[in-house]
Amino acid sequence: MKVLIIGGTAAQDSASAKLTKELFSEVSSGSEVYYSFFDKLYIDISSNGLIVIDTNNNLTIDDYSMVIFRGKVRSYADMAYVLSIICGQKGIIVKNSYARYVSFSKLAQSLSFYTLGLPFAQTLYCQDKQFFKDKTTNELGYPVIVKDNFGSHGNHNHLIVDNESLDRLIDQNKSVDFIAQAYVPNEGDYRILVAGSNALYIYREAVAGSHLNNTSQGAQASLHNANQLPGIIREGAFLVAKQYDCDIAGVDVLKSNDGQYYFLEINTQPQLATGAFLPEKKALLQEFMSSL
Repeated sequence: MKVLIIGGTAAQDSASAKLTKELFSEVSSGSEVYYSFFDKLYIDISSNGLIVIDTNNNLTIDDYSMVIFRGKVRSYADMAYVLSIICGQKGIIVKNSYARYVSFSKLAQSLSFYTLGLPFAQTLYCQDKQFFKDKTTNELGYPVIVKDNFGSHGNHNHLIVDNESLDRLIDQNKSVDFIAQAYVPNEGDYRILVAGSNALYIYREAVAGSHLNNTSQGAQASLHNANQLPGIIREGAFLVAKQYDCDIAGVDVLKSNDGQYYFLEINTQPQLATGAFLPEKKALLQEFMSSL
């Protein structure tokens, strides 16, 4: 069987990786041992399935029977978590699993939507910047959303329209951990503010010239009734909050121009004392606290 050991980065950990591979090859009779690095793995999460490409060995995760996390892993816990869950979905054995680690990254949230069977936008990730740019162009095309994997309030959330803009964004923000997501044409999204078993449904529309529906970025908000959303979307918001063990959370759901819904992310610290509809938020929280 093929065994993949993952740890560290190619630039910093190649020497230790060679020693680790040699050791495991000696003690793993009948197994082919491979080593790869976190910055050599490409992840594609969509409703069609889960793809992980090991660019170091020109193989996919499906080619391996076992994955072992070894070496420098803690600094890449988010990726280790995502890979552990993906391997679990595919029936691949994982040793030193990070499946119990909880990550709130945009990448991890897309994976949560996938495991819950909820609609979401295709999401790509790779720390190798050139591979990331190539895959974004070839798999998603333009326009495309490129945003900070750990961003909030619409910061470092970009609508990219061509290769030159993508190159410039990546080159000028080398320290930002970007993901790419399929662009869904829309006029707005819903912030579903969950508090216990109840919720507020806030519809947000971007200002002219912006693709951002965040009220912190100037979007206009209106309060909608629960029955204006499909039941699966309302129920999905509570499932997402439960998945992250959040009694209070803001779940963002995009409504496309053709009436389809896509889960975007969960905000574990939504605006409560500020922003729009303060009396309604207060009433929601009062009902939540009185139920405890």
